[in-house]
Amino acid sequence: MTGTKHSEDERDGHETGKNGRVRYNGVLVAASWPAILMASQAQTTYIIGGKKYQRVPYGAEADDWGADRLRCHDCAAVKGQLHAVGCDVERCPVCGGQVISCDCPYDRTTDELNFRVHEEAAVAAYYRKRQYFKSFADIIQRIIQEALTRRSIKVHSVQAREKDPESFGKKAATLLETDPTKLKYPRPLEQITDLAGIRVITYFPKTLCEVDKLLNDEFDIQERSDKGELLLEQERFGYSSVHYLVRLSRSRIQLPEYAAYDGAIAEIQVRTVLQHAWAEIEHDIQYKSSSVIPLAIRRRFVALAGLLEIADREFQAIQNEDQKLTQLARENIKEGEFEKVEITPDALRAFLQKALGSDDRIGAFSYDFLARTLRALGFTTLRQLEECTSGFDDNRLSRIAYGTRQGQIGRYELMLLAGMGERYINKHPWAKEKWFQDRHIGILEKFRENRIDVRNYSPIGE
Repeated sequence: MTGTKHSEDERDGHETGKNGRVRYNGVLVAASWPAILMASQAQTTYIIGGKKYQRVPYGAEADDWGADRLRCHDCAAVKGQLHAVGCDVERCPVCGGQVISCDCPYDRTTDELNFRVHEEAAVAAYYRKRQYFKSFADIIQRIIQEALTRRSIKVHSVQAREKDPESFGKKAATLLETDPTKLKYPRPLEQITDLAGIRVITYFPKTLCEVDKLLNDEFDIQERSDKGELLLEQERFGYSSVHYLVRLSRSRIQLPEYAAYDGAIAEIQVRTVLQHAWAEIEHDIQYKSSSVIPLAIRRRFVALAGLLEIADREFQAIQNEDQKLTQLARENIKEGEFEKVEITPDALRAFLQKALGSDDRIGAFSYDFLARTLRALGFTTLRQLEECTSGFDDNRLSRIAYGTRQGQIGRYELMLLAGMGERYINKHPWAKEKWFQDRHIGILEKFRENRIDVRNYSPIGE
């Protein structure tokens, strides 16, 4: 290697660049990269099949990689330097293939050093593209959130993240289960597929199917796997969730704002809240195979997994029953069969819209509060409400009380006051508040002055 050039490059290594980078060999690299490349210079040989071989420096390969003009495109080595261990370009001194993927029998000690340097090199390379994957994850998250809104699908949350560098490094150094002398991911940035991760957490199992259809409509699905099925096949403990590997659709890639993500893959995990609860603690569970778990602990695992599955099913059954009862209540209200309808916020809304007309200004909280107030007053069915308030002109009551036409709930509360009289004031949750007592006693006086037939209705027959 040329001494003058190398000394310039070493000086470069001490110049801090932007965003945590340094200048090395004339280019900006991750701050950790110069140390990795220099450490690789100390390993000058490989032991292959029991014999020692000199490593092949950059520029000495059989193929022309352009070393006279360019630095190594993968590790930034200059001509004459040894590649960073784990570099894609480095050639095997025996067969001429890639060191990281050839079949030559490398010594185990050499492998361990290779794996360590490979992990460090992978992390350094990932740092250079981390922002890219963060932006990609944010894009996938936004597309999903907008699609959920359009389809009126309610979920607990949609989370996005780029992979943690430390986690990426550990995964990059994973060995093949079938051959622990070889890396599972020799090209980790290309082969690890969860660098951009999105998690969709639903309330109910039924929503999983709705999200599945949404993802198939919005993205190009590369792979779909059900973790629950895989766990059963492997006799492992856990709780199911569905994982997708997706790319942006071709129609989106044609748009300028998405063109940079052509070919990029994101992992989307879809699970219920309870499935998510299991997943959050799963990393702390050391036993993976049921065959090695003590019997007492195995029973507890089985019981816990069963309880979670039962709970998910029960929550779904409750939602289904609630939707059924809500629809039935609306039909009964439409037909005027009020005695069959219990007081709930949804039933109350439908009842008041039928009786007094709709009022889009009123939110769910107001109907919920009124329903709780009516329960406190002793009402349980809409039939009781009808009996209490029938015959009153809500508009007239409003103008007598306030001089203006109040909103839907405000007018109905005046009808309740006229129907129950002082009983309404004394039984109301705010009965102990002086301002409440004074205001409503004053309104009752106005009603009587204007010949309103104030009653003394009791929903419980007092």
